[in-house]
Amino acid sequence: MVIAASIALSGCGASKDDDAASTAPASSAAPEESESPEESESPEETAAPPAAAGDVAAPGSKVGLGESQTYPFVTGGAGTEKAVISVKMVSADAASAEQTAFLVAQIPQLKGYKVTLLRLEQTKVSGDTIAFDSDYTSFDPVDTEGAKGQLVSVIGWDDCTTNSFSTEFDTAGAVLAQCVVGASVEGGNEIAGVMWDGGWAEPNPYDEYDGKPLLFMK
Repeated sequence: MVIAASIALSGCGASKDDDAASTAPASSAAPEESESPEESESPEETAAPPAAAGDVAAPGSKVGLGESQTYPFVTGGAGTEKAVISVKMVSADAASAEQTAFLVAQIPQLKGYKVTLLRLEQTKVSGDTIAFDSDYTSFDPVDTEGAKGQLVSVIGWDDCTTNSFSTEFDTAGAVLAQCVVGASVEGGNEIAGVMWDGGWAEPNPYDEYDGKPLLFMK
């Protein structure tokens, strides 16, 4: 059962004419619109913010399928907890015809898009207690050039789930599975991986606008 589903139309790759927001079915949230930032000169290198014990990847680092990178997690809002988390992308596969049809039924704007399911595995390396927090919103799909792609937000879909940090993840080294849904249009660059944008870190050298996100490519 899907609780909510939406697509933030970014205008990446080939254009679509149906980028106006519209009301989705009862089980879906209204789509949101966003635009990709204009290209700008690369910012100067910024050191990663202080984190829990453990090495973290340098901003802009890129790895392949099944390869891990560690990053500094900081809780959002008024939180001050810090941890080091390891993550790897374990698969990047096209959605099946049935899965695509289901998503199109939830989000009509997806018709004509190629949907890709990007699956991640996270483990906690060290740091403060972070159970029941999360950072899956810090991951976005990227295309073959490493540029931010089209994100499809789906809540409550068993075929591609996102999860908050469990107690077992926080204290017992359990692996936590995450899934990101990306979409590409005919004639545009295909979805080929994910980026991690630094989340709530401040300063944030991994920011997609002012820094260099971590890349996980197939």
